[in-house]
Amino acid sequence: MVADEIRKLAEDSKTAVVKIQDAANTVITAVSNLTEDSNTLLQFVSNDVTNDYRTMLDGTDQYNEDAEKINDLVNDLSATTEQLLTSINNMSKVISEVTQATNEGASGTTDIAEKATDLVDNMVSVSNEMQGVKSSADKLEYTIAKFKF
Repeated sequence: MVADEIRKLAEDSKTAVVKIQDAANTVITAVSNLTEDSNTLLQFVSNDVTNDYRTMLDGTDQYNEDAEKINDLVNDLSATTEQLLTSINNMSKVISEVTQATNEGASGTTDIAEKATDLVDNMVSVSNEMQGVKSSADKLEYTIAKFKF
């Protein structure tokens, strides 16, 4: 009878050991799967996410550089436009003076020679201003060409 009890106890122990081994194997398999999945996740973060983040940062830097270039171009365009406006205003003033001189020249034959000299001087001024306007227009055209990339 004691032998039967010992044998039964041995069988129960054997069954318990098998169950414990099965549970341990299940835990080992789960830990192995978790380790494998964790490594896959780490590789994904390390390779894909990090590279995508670097690409995004590079793109941001490029956008910033482009914005600075565009700002510089706009400032150049603004300065050239202001110069052009000043030249046009000067030219308008000179043209007005030429018109006034021409009208006064028609009022008397004795003043014609004097007014002709004034007219020539004003024409030279207009010519000089036109050269300035052309230079400003060339600068403006050059600056606008930069926008066309």
